[in-house]
Amino acid sequence: MYQHLHSKVKNGSSYYILGISVFLFAIIRLFIEKNYTINSHGFSSSDILQSFITSAYNLFICCIPLLIFKSKAKIYLSLFLIILGLSNLLNFVHIFQYETSITMGAFAVMFETTPQEAIEYIKLLSTSDIIIAGIIAFFPIVPFLLLFNKKVDGTKIIIHSLIIFLVALFFVGIQGLSNERKINYTHFSFEHSNIYNDAKRVAYYLREKRKLNKIQDKRNKITIDAAQINTIDSLQQTYVLVIGESVAKNHLGLYGYHRKTTPTLDTLSNLKVFQKVITPATQTRTAIMMMLTRAHVEDINLYYESESIINIAEKAGFHTTWISNQMMYGISDTETSVLAKDANEVVFVNTDWNTNSLDEKILPYYNQCINDSTHKKKLIILHLLGSHFDYNKRYPNNNPHYQLPRSDIYPDHIKNNKYIQLIDHYDNSLRYTNDILYQIIEPLTEHNGIASLVFLSDHGQEVFDRSAIGMGHGSPILVKETVDIPFFWWHNNAYLHVKEQLYDERFLSFLNRPFSSQDLFYTLIDMMQINCSKTDSSRSLINVGFKERPLTILNSDNKIIPYETLEH
Repeated sequence: MYQHLHSKVKNGSSYYILGISVFLFAIIRLFIEKNYTINSHGFSSSDILQSFITSAYNLFICCIPLLIFKSKAKIYLSLFLIILGLSNLLNFVHIFQYETSITMGAFAVMFETTPQEAIEYIKLLSTSDIIIAGIIAFFPIVPFLLLFNKKVDGTKIIIHSLIIFLVALFFVGIQGLSNERKINYTHFSFEHSNIYNDAKRVAYYLREKRKLNKIQDKRNKITIDAAQINTIDSLQQTYVLVIGESVAKNHLGLYGYHRKTTPTLDTLSNLKVFQKVITPATQTRTAIMMMLTRAHVEDINLYYESESIINIAEKAGFHTTWISNQMMYGISDTETSVLAKDANEVVFVNTDWNTNSLDEKILPYYNQCINDSTHKKKLIILHLLGSHFDYNKRYPNNNPHYQLPRSDIYPDHIKNNKYIQLIDHYDNSLRYTNDILYQIIEPLTEHNGIASLVFLSDHGQEVFDRSAIGMGHGSPILVKETVDIPFFWWHNNAYLHVKEQLYDERFLSFLNRPFSSQDLFYTLIDMMQINCSKTDSSRSLINVGFKERPLTILNSDNKIIPYETLEH
């Protein structure tokens, strides 16, 4: 093998060596992805062709700049192969750590991490994993080292790479033939190239980063006046807001579900469970934009010029922290991240929806905040991954505690065992959220000062409640299950002195108030007893002066839908 390659080099056929290196990069990457990621089905013979196509696309991309750098072809090609090696290294480390290929979120974390955070992350990795990842990532460079003392013919490399690319396009065209024997031109996308995909992710990150900075710059010009009332301003206080993900109210034991999905929460004292709360939108991004600012269904753009509850709390002397198990950037995340960055401290513990990033990952950071004695007044916001699809990734499914017994009560239209399993996985994820919430509340029960926690979901979730194909959220056709959300409030006994006038028989009627979480902003200000010119106590769920308003939802087509028109 070596002598054959060496003879090719002697004859000036440097493109053979380059082609072998690039192909090795592609096939090793695909082999790792097919064998070590979640739900992968192993490397097959068809993946050899895909590796050829990937390497052909990579070579074509490589040759575009080579037209300019022909005189320094060896240096340029060396750098190109090093970039391929780094791309594979990052991907392999991410796979070994999270069992998924690298994503845009991972690139965002890499760009925004501090040196200290990077060191702490590396310490978490297995030394053997790093060594193995490094060896297999950079091994394909070895054939190219044969060219190090030889002349590299840039022109021949370009010509032969173009020929290989055309051959690859032929195979892509065959793969893309539809049943009507017409070529589907989307199959020719450059997404066959991992270099292109990496560049696309970085470009997307930079675009979202600019968008985030632009929104922040605009919102930083907002003037804020807020102060806590004098009677409690000097007291030790901790307020926690937990935002759940895709929690269906009708699947919670707290709301009468037949399965024990909330066994621990059911036993808590001082827990106020509100019965008639809806989300203003069934997409996370839009819902949170309204929940934490003065934006509302009729004027969602008010988000861009409204202070957040975090800004208000900081102005009133609170130290604020945002801890999230969701992604920092993306079509559903960037606006939420703008709000997160209003906080004094921000922690994102997840890089990808597809990972098994369990919500327990936020607990060490949360406990650190709770135990921090340097701040007397705290607002902590926790954003969970909750029950976001894929449900079986949202709880430790090897733990028998999270294996609810098979129910005898499934919707009549559900006959398919696959759908029954999805319902089981979903309910198991809710039981896990129950335990996470208890671990969040438990340290607050021992709090010396005032302690309060609000939990609500960003939106609901349909889990085959109406048909055998109905699952998820975000459809422009709204159903009650995706709009109704759980909302409960826990507080310790010390909080009774803050609003003791509420804790009589009248408060029981408050639990049945029709309320949209777009007014959470006003409710939290009221709970924290903050005076602010921008608030409206008639919108606070816990205020005696609360006024009922028509409930509406902004659907994914940006149409305002009255809640009363939904099928119940």
